[in-house]
Amino acid sequence: MEMREICIDMEIHKAIEMGRLSFKESDNDVLRRLLNIDLKANLNLPEKTQMKLRDFQGDGHSPFLRLKHGTELKIDYANQSFEGVVDDGMLVFDGQSYKSPTAAVVALCRTKWGARTNLNGKKYMFAKSIDSGSWESLLEVERRLAKKS
Repeated sequence: MEMREICIDMEIHKAIEMGRLSFKESDNDVLRRLLNIDLKANLNLPEKTQMKLRDFQGDGHSPFLRLKHGTELKIDYANQSFEGVVDDGMLVFDGQSYKSPTAAVVALCRTKWGARTNLNGKKYMFAKSIDSGSWESLLEVERRLAKKS
């Protein structure tokens, strides 16, 4: 693979260092993993430290809710829309990670008067089906998965 040098600022350098799993992991391998580029390319990592990215698994309130890593997400509430993704077991919107749909919706959505909401996140967050490409609320996803169990 052809390599080339790039200039980065200190904040980017710190992010690379914070993302490093092993001293044997090169800067290039860290960036590939963090940017989800050819994740199998972590060839410089020892076998034990090669990272398997986690799916999102609902907590005690949502035991059947499971979303694969990389699943596209969106929140739609009162003319407000946010796009996100499942990233290593977390729900990520606007660069911020959330442990639950409700935490994301409450943090991001506001009433028409600008106040915080108190909403069921599974009702207002949608996941894009990897198979069909259609969007369904996390409530629908959870119900479908519960029927399969």
